[in-house]
Amino acid sequence: MHRWWQPLLVWLRQFVRPFSLGQRGERIAARHLRRQGWTILHRRYRLPGGGELDLVMTDGRQIVFVEVKSRLGASPQEAMENVHAEKRRRLIQAAATYLKYHGLQGYPVRFDVVSVTWPRPGDPPQVVHVPDAFQAPKGF
Repeated sequence: MHRWWQPLLVWLRQFVRPFSLGQRGERIAARHLRRQGWTILHRRYRLPGGGELDLVMTDGRQIVFVEVKSRLGASPQEAMENVHAEKRRRLIQAAATYLKYHGLQGYPVRFDVVSVTWPRPGDPPQVVHVPDAFQAPKGF
């Protein structure tokens, strides 16, 4: 049976993009951390000159830069392995730029990684949070 609103719905769908896997993972990670009492400062923060921070949050008085890794059909460990040395270097550099731009250099900082994986399509996501996953160099 044809309803009057069905052509309108088809037309509207062309303007609505579904969330990418990365965006879904970031939303799930943010919700997971908010339930622990954290506050979101920024999501998908784009830096002038390039670079992006997935989540910038506060855990008490500590600023936490959270890298989110989302994967289908992978284990949480496989997703975590993608935060290699070069990626960590870029995250530390982006965090330094963020802190300077917002005048937050004096606050304690931490780098966490959250893995959001779906073992099979249709399964609920598995969320693994690794606090203090890596350290910034001395004098950060």
